[in-house]
Amino acid sequence: MRELEVKDLGKKFGTHTVLEHVDQKMHSGEIVGIIGPNGSGKSVYLKMLAGLLTPSSGKIMLNGKKLNKGDFSKANIGACIEKPEFLNSMSGLRNLSWLAGFRGEINQKQILKWMEMFDLKDAANERVSDYSLGMKQKLGIIQAVMEHQNIILLDEVSNSLDQKSKKILIDLLQQLKQDNRIIVYVNHDIHEVKEVSDEIYEIEDRRLVRCS
Repeated sequence: MRELEVKDLGKKFGTHTVLEHVDQKMHSGEIVGIIGPNGSGKSVYLKMLAGLLTPSSGKIMLNGKKLNKGDFSKANIGACIEKPEFLNSMSGLRNLSWLAGFRGEINQKQILKWMEMFDLKDAANERVSDYSLGMKQKLGIIQAVMEHQNIILLDEVSNSLDQKSKKILIDLLQQLKQDNRIIVYVNHDIHEVKEVSDEIYEIEDRRLVRCS
């Protein structure tokens, strides 16, 4: 059982406080939903959980041990936050293969299976610059989950997806939950968050409030 814990977390940009006094515990085998209006700090929070932003105060702990800046790369975290960024001159398959090469956990055949799941196999060798927004979004989801990441952070990933792809995503989240991953799912659509989440939190007045 893995536990990701946030204690008294805060983030400021200059004199502007985005988040403060945030406390939360997340466990393997759970999908935690987070809602809140645009600009409330949802993406900032996920970036801190991913180690992409340094908190201004508080700490993030994994299994009781504080994660310092160099520890996040070892924590096996997959994230798709805001707009997925890829090398447009390369194909979707080459982008994913390049990312997978850092850890060497999966091979090209396995990557193609992920692409097939999201109906991207036929476009595997096309340049990402020719991908639609929905295709890029699916590529972002794949890179966040394809290497058996223990912690998965997903930020508005259903944007630009058609209904079939949303169903594939929801089914995948349930499978990842059964595989004992910690999943944090951010979305502006409360109905979608309710559909997939075991617990739901809302960012309200710079704090995280449990609402289910």
